[in-house]
Amino acid sequence: MVVGEWRVNVNIRSGNPKLRSRFRATSLLAFSLVGISVLSLTMVGYIMLRLVQNEIRREATTKNTMLASSIAHEIGMTFDLYSRALSVLGQSGFQSQAMVENVSRNFTAFEYIEISDRAGIVQFNSQPSGQSFFDISKRDYFLETLNASGGYRVSASFISERTYQPTAVLSVAWAGGIIAGHLNLKALNDYLTGIEKRDYEIAVIDRSGYYIANSASVAVYRRETVALENWYRQARGSQTGSRFDKQAGVNTFTCWTAVQNLDWLVIIRQADDSIFASSDQLKRTTIFTILLSVFLSGAIVMLVIRSFANDLAFLVSHSRHLVAGDYGNPVHYQGFADLAPLALNFDLMFEAVRQREESLRANERQISASLREKEVLLKEIHHRVKNNLQLVISLLSLKAGGDETLTEQFSDSIDRIRVMSMIHEMLYRSTNLADIDLAEYIKSITEKLLDNFFFTSRMPSLSIKLQPITVDIDTAIPCGLIINELLTNSLKYAFKQDGPNQPVLSISLSKLDQKRIQLVIADNGIGLPPGFSPSKCDSLGMQLVVSLTSQLGGSWELDGKAGTCWTIRLPVIRDGNTDSPPT
Repeated sequence: MVVGEWRVNVNIRSGNPKLRSRFRATSLLAFSLVGISVLSLTMVGYIMLRLVQNEIRREATTKNTMLASSIAHEIGMTFDLYSRALSVLGQSGFQSQAMVENVSRNFTAFEYIEISDRAGIVQFNSQPSGQSFFDISKRDYFLETLNASGGYRVSASFISERTYQPTAVLSVAWAGGIIAGHLNLKALNDYLTGIEKRDYEIAVIDRSGYYIANSASVAVYRRETVALENWYRQARGSQTGSRFDKQAGVNTFTCWTAVQNLDWLVIIRQADDSIFASSDQLKRTTIFTILLSVFLSGAIVMLVIRSFANDLAFLVSHSRHLVAGDYGNPVHYQGFADLAPLALNFDLMFEAVRQREESLRANERQISASLREKEVLLKEIHHRVKNNLQLVISLLSLKAGGDETLTEQFSDSIDRIRVMSMIHEMLYRSTNLADIDLAEYIKSITEKLLDNFFFTSRMPSLSIKLQPITVDIDTAIPCGLIINELLTNSLKYAFKQDGPNQPVLSISLSKLDQKRIQLVIADNGIGLPPGFSPSKCDSLGMQLVVSLTSQLGGSWELDGKAGTCWTIRLPVIRDGNTDSPPT
């Protein structure tokens, strides 16, 4: 192929025996989808594993809920039987010591039985020692039963002072008061312990969340509670339910069923590991299959990507020739057919860039020559402006002659013209015609004023703190005029009277931020008269300061209490706003 007068050679052999030259990259990527398909199949296996685990969870829920319901039913039937036995004692003619002792012997879970009147005075007690006429009117179970509408009541569990066993009071109302049986719950605990269990915990908890029976008896005697566990808050007020939760760092599954007519819950608790033990082998097989599929699919994809990356690296290496300016090295590409047009375009691009670069270099040489000529011309202009301003200064000085009145009138104008002359002198002596070193400019103005000023009293000490800041000529000239006016004003009027302190004149220049600079000119002289306002006075110098500050888009502050202190803030880059700032 020919571009202009240059021939571009692209050597692409369609019959190359290499595998990559026979297939498109997209074709090989299609083969890699086979690996992705294998991965998808393993994901199906993973989903099946999850389904199996869900089925195991459902079966565990059903089994444990049925067991909890069965135990709750047994407890409810037992309490119904025992409550009927107490109700018999409430029938007419059965209130006797012999009958109380007989019922207590036949129903062995009773620790003892007591019959009290409505005032809470115990009339009969089945204990051998007896507690007749004992007052139980303040006991919770007495008050709850006496005020109940019917049925039986079971108190909160507690540890008996006599037997040191978990105990609850079963009570029923009768016409003359209440009948209460103190139930030793050890029998319930023994019943739960005797149930065949493999890897789960069976327990009964009372309405306060305390264990009253547990297949692990130690939890009962320690008076452990489940009131703070998450599942218990969910179980309160519900008849049955289940929840997977974490207890003591172990994932557990808890099923519960409420005991009829009681505020008790029967719970079956089982660790997740024991529930899903049967699925471990299936899990290991699934994980192995997933890992194998991932490995195979990854290997295929990485092989294709690596081959593709090598071809790209080959083309990138040739692009470096372009960066280095070597345009005569053709691309001999033998990789994927997808990248062959790119290789061809590389050679076309090399030739186009070479031609454009030669044109740019020619233009650059012309522009450089023109720029040098303009720099010489601009320096000559600055030099001539500086000379013309010096000529104006000389003419004004000659005009004044030896006349003190004219000399005083012309001195301020001569100083202002000299300030503008300095700018042009700095520019034609500098290698940079665009920027002015404002700190150096301020220093030059200060030195000139001090050299030309005649002091009738002590010469003030000078304190200069200038941060290097560059500005353009449009900013530098107004700044120079402002500084000239303020320094001249201080030198003329601030130190007319000899005071006890050494006169001090201070100048500082600093950057407030990236967009603003601050100029401070201060003296410790006599200060300003009361009510002095620079914007309203007739002084041309003060009017220049205010006007030029506004022209630059800046602001000024004046403090005349202890000497005179001007603070002027200016933008580094002007935004075209010439409105006068607030003062």
